[in-house]
Amino acid sequence: MNGATHRVPGIGLRRSAGAWLAALAIAGLVQPRVAGGQGTPPVPPADSATRGAGGLELDSLPTIGVSVGDVLYFPGLFGFRAPAYDRTDGLSVVFGPRLALPDDRIVLDALATYRSNLGRFDPSFRGVVTVSRHVALHASAERATLTNDDWSASTFTNSLGTLFGGSDGRNYFRSDRAEATLEWHADRPDETLGATAYVGARDEYSRSIGPDSGTPHEVWSAFDHADREGILRPNPPIQDGHIASGIAGLTGHWASPQAVTAVAKLGVEVPWTTPDGATFAQFTADASLAFRGLADHEFTLFAHALVTAGGVAPPQRYSYVGGTYTLPTLMRLEQGGDQLLAIETMYLVPVHALVLPFVGAPTVAVRYVIGAAGVHTLPDFTQNVGLRLQLFVLRVDGLIDPITRKTAIALSGAVPRT
Repeated sequence: MNGATHRVPGIGLRRSAGAWLAALAIAGLVQPRVAGGQGTPPVPPADSATRGAGGLELDSLPTIGVSVGDVLYFPGLFGFRAPAYDRTDGLSVVFGPRLALPDDRIVLDALATYRSNLGRFDPSFRGVVTVSRHVALHASAERATLTNDDWSASTFTNSLGTLFGGSDGRNYFRSDRAEATLEWHADRPDETLGATAYVGARDEYSRSIGPDSGTPHEVWSAFDHADREGILRPNPPIQDGHIASGIAGLTGHWASPQAVTAVAKLGVEVPWTTPDGATFAQFTADASLAFRGLADHEFTLFAHALVTAGGVAPPQRYSYVGGTYTLPTLMRLEQGGDQLLAIETMYLVPVHALVLPFVGAPTVAVRYVIGAAGVHTLPDFTQNVGLRLQLFVLRVDGLIDPITRKTAIALSGAVPRT
């Protein structure tokens, strides 16, 4: 309906003991990732207004590690890695030691993740063998709850949204996955230019996971804890079964003395075994650009694309748009499929005249987002244009679809700008 106001739930403001304890566990301990593997910065997710901010790494907690001898180490917070919170797993707590042979040429993480809503301990093993200065072998094996929607919101942002407002912006499936890659990387000594390439293989067995109509447990949220479109929103079912595939990718980053930064990433998966026998090749691309505007203003651009050639990919290879973190005038994750394109641009202006104690100055941004997702083909693109106000971790977006005139007010949280 034209002119309708569609409110997207985000972070609630009511305080309770449980909310504050969980918030401290997530927001007080977790720090944003500022550098990816092998010195390559990650592509920031669509929700990120901070240059270089991205998801979360295992070791993104404060470094209070404990060494046992020369080769055994408990990194992060005495072996605890970054937690997360979502509507499927509840609170995920990761713990485990790191084994590092002399000179760190072989590094192995042996981890256990407790998922409170599932009542399960999931094992995972991740190893890196440094072959030479530029070549490394990576291997991993895990039982995990996976998502293809972490490109649109960092784990920090999504955890806060789930905890307070039940607004989980991701869909999930369960998987037993093993992966091995050979990686080449190089960068300049000043890290202004670098590239990473990899090639390898992946083998997984995936299955659907709740919440659904038969889910015995419900994840807690401060607000809307009985919302069937929010905290109790079902995950789309997938095609349970086996996928074996070859994978390859390339990541590059560049930074200029004029404070221009660019990061791009391209990945490809070509399976030879799928649940329904379909043959396809899937390409995933991310790119970000940031540079200074007038005075200390900043312009940022983020783009994410999912392109599938050949047959239709199984649903565990779908990704989605819609809701607080992508297109707020659409329902949460309303559109999805094996084809997706989303582009976001923002022009950010710090308001130094309103510096507040402890939280600093607010930032006002003009925001434009366009995107669509579908199966085998893209529907008509949806556009959103409007303003964003961010003060410390709190963000408010007011957006309108210029075609349908539908408006949305989205409340969410994010890593504060630095």
